[in-house]
Amino acid sequence: MSINIKEQLTYWLQVSNNDIETAKILYKNRKYLESLFFAHLSLEKILKAHFVALHREIPPFTHNLVLLAQKSNVVVEKDDLEFLAEMNRFQIEGQYPDFRYKLYKSLTKRESEMILKRVENLQLWLRKKLEEK
Repeated sequence: MSINIKEQLTYWLQVSNNDIETAKILYKNRKYLESLFFAHLSLEKILKAHFVALHREIPPFTHNLVLLAQKSNVVVEKDDLEFLAEMNRFQIEGQYPDFRYKLYKSLTKRESEMILKRVENLQLWLRKKLEEK
């Protein structure tokens, strides 16, 4: 199936940016779990932009950040790869009541802030790497 690469890249970049902005708004309103859910989405979508740039096709229907990074040939440091794996919990566990409640209770404002800042930095780095392609 032929796709318009420029439109796809523009879409994934735009929604990634929208999601990180939404994450910041939610954080400011003390919705920490929801904030990190959108932070995950932001990383997911920037990684999908990398996939489109590399393969010139629609990205896979997955929320797994590690898998997306691997399929996109995004080379990250080991600690960043571990961070991506850890971020997956906000997509999956954050959707099911039992896990969601545990995550909600365990998240502090400080921890959420640190995670969100790291996501912002990683999203920016991924954006710059995409521009270099």
